[in-house]
Amino acid sequence: MSISAIEDLSNEIFYELFQYLDDTETYRVFNHLNSRFQELVTSSLEYSHYESSSSDDDDDDDDDDDDFVCISLPIVDQTQLSSVKKCIIENSCSPEDLYRLISCMPQLENLKLEDLSKDYSSNSNDEITLEDDDSNLKSLSIEVCSISCDELQICLSYIGSNLKRLNLESIRDDYDCLDDYQWEDFISNYLPNLKTFHLNYNQTIDPEGDFLPRPTPPNGFTSKFWNKKDWVLEIEMNSCDVNYTIDSYK
Repeated sequence: MSISAIEDLSNEIFYELFQYLDDTETYRVFNHLNSRFQELVTSSLEYSHYESSSSDDDDDDDDDDDDFVCISLPIVDQTQLSSVKKCIIENSCSPEDLYRLISCMPQLENLKLEDLSKDYSSNSNDEITLEDDDSNLKSLSIEVCSISCDELQICLSYIGSNLKRLNLESIRDDYDCLDDYQWEDFISNYLPNLKTFHLNYNQTIDPEGDFLPRPTPPNGFTSKFWNKKDWVLEIEMNSCDVNYTIDSYK
């Protein structure tokens, strides 16, 4: 008597099956089983439809995670991602990884990164470059940013020409991210379409040590540029930490 296994089914049957499943759950369940299923799930994106708002109003952007394709790096076959418009990268992503993603996702409009950090294990010296018009990205959210502010801005300069919304939920260990003149100059030159800007930076206070939070200039983030954008700096301080938030005025 022969014994059949799910792996014996043809690729076409799996493609048909994926059409009846939720895209996010399909990735979570099948993408990490083995290389064959990872290729099948990735390839199925060519047959899926991902809706995204075409309105210029940022309030119309749909950030429901159910509409996003969840991907873990590294990606087996990047050529199969050309139709993706909304994507979540679930594991750590380096700037080089980000450039590769943008290059192979020409329709990508909304991207969420769990962690943007350096890849210290990479021995590659190959430079990765993007043409000015390669990125169609309109919304970028980074949960944890572990690279310096200078490195972040270099990264954004390659992909931000069409960016309308930037959310930096947590920036680690770089007080320079609160340099209002640097951000003003950078946004003016490299993010001309940016409408929504959120940045959060936290400093821990050691009550038994010598560390004191660095003072913020009293006139920081109050120039005509920031007033016109309606973006303000808010500071919350307690005995344990100082939290700096740049956000739209409420």
